[in-house]
Amino acid sequence: MMIKILIVVIALLVSVTAKAQQQIDTVLRFTPGRGEAVGRGPAFFPMNIFRGPDAGANDTVPTLDPREICALGLDGEIIVGIKNYVLVDGPGPDFTIFENVFVGPLGKVFAEPAEISVSTNGTDWHVFPFDSLTLEGCAGRTPTNHSNHTTPGSGGGDVFDLASIGADSVRWIRIRDLCAMILANKRHPYYDPTISGFDLDAVLCYHTAPAPTATALACITRTAIVQTTVRTGGTLYIHDTAGRLLQQMPVPGGITNIPMYHLPAECLLVTLDADNTVQTLKVLR
Repeated sequence: MMIKILIVVIALLVSVTAKAQQQIDTVLRFTPGRGEAVGRGPAFFPMNIFRGPDAGANDTVPTLDPREICALGLDGEIIVGIKNYVLVDGPGPDFTIFENVFVGPLGKVFAEPAEISVSTNGTDWHVFPFDSLTLEGCAGRTPTNHSNHTTPGSGGGDVFDLASIGADSVRWIRIRDLCAMILANKRHPYYDPTISGFDLDAVLCYHTAPAPTATALACITRTAIVQTTVRTGGTLYIHDTAGRLLQQMPVPGGITNIPMYHLPAECLLVTLDADNTVQTLKVLR
């Protein structure tokens, strides 16, 4: 009987550990940079960064598939998170960021780094310190491998620990391209004239907890996606400026991304009726 109980306990622990790892599934804001634009179109983005690390990538073969990566471009940045969850400080690293880093034929790492910072509100940020020459502390310096993605660091990518910056819990992760810094210095150890900006593959989070919810309506910058945040559900209405109702739909509790690419390219009025409040947002489609 004791052996059976022990087996059940171990199985439960394994189940909890597996559920603790989550992938990002929400974009708060995306500000594309200059140059490379792979994976930005509505046919790919944002699902291409929600899929987990590309199974075909390894130390010498980077992922180039627009279904798997989104190019931030030079000086571009993106803010991401998980619906209805906050990232919390747990034992060891708390999240891993994957980019299409690879090692060239001569053994040099082709790195397109990014500065990483975190926030509880999307306005005030805590930056992970980094070394501008070694790129220690940056994302985009370690190739992907697929030995074990459930253990931080074992599957490649760059790991980050909230404890290292004194943060207990955060809502958002900001990834800001740093490649212009390298291109400006031909003596930089990672200089390569073909560097074109950070390419986001995936973000895995290992320690999360349910997030408190406040009603909100926002448009993800430079996309035709409206984001709703509600506690118990509500209704979204989209009108044109003449007052014609173009779309009406129920909105579930939590954070929901609603694409509007199918609607006319004009000024639209988006209204969210939820949690005993009504909010209206003007969107230039």
